[in-house]
Amino acid sequence: MQAQWDRSTSPVAEGLPPWCDELAYFLGPDHFPARLDQVVATLARRGAPSGLQWRLASLPLSATFDGRDELIVAALHPGGLPHAVGEPL
Repeated sequence: MQAQWDRSTSPVAEGLPPWCDELAYFLGPDHFPARLDQVVATLARRGAPSGLQWRLASLPLSATFDGRDELIVAALHPGGLPHAVGEPL
């Protein structure tokens, strides 16, 4: 297993639900960049709870993510964000 995800170094960590920590735990930084189908396969191989795969089900399998933070933001906002990540509201 990967080391625990450090919320203090993540620009998107504040106020995230607990499943985000669990997702990050099963996906190390060395798993990216990756397509969603690769992420789902990794979660299955590592024995992650099926609820984590369910959280990603609304995202397109062909989507590619550069890191855990990007994947988590996409999972939290599957319809897309009203603004670009990192830009002020």
